[in-house]
Amino acid sequence: MDKFYDQFGGIGIVNGIAYIETLKLKDLPKTGEKAKFEKDGRMIMSVDTMLRLQNALKKVVDEMADKGIIVPKDKKKN
Repeated sequence: MDKFYDQFGGIGIVNGIAYIETLKLKDLPKTGEKAKFEKDGRMIMSVDTMLRLQNALKKVVDEMADKGIIVPKDKKKN
């Protein structure tokens, strides 16, 4: 099942199970207003899976930086 997440909330571990709260945009904000989000659910996984997810995401971020798609904060010019 594909799912789009607008934002993430809390991330933690309870009783050896990792979770990431998912949020969805409540309404489109008007110009100048801050976006409001509401809880949409949780991604629940083993700690091992969460660590593999973290490693996989780091690889994707590194690849995007190598291709110039993003600029890491420590490489940005002020």
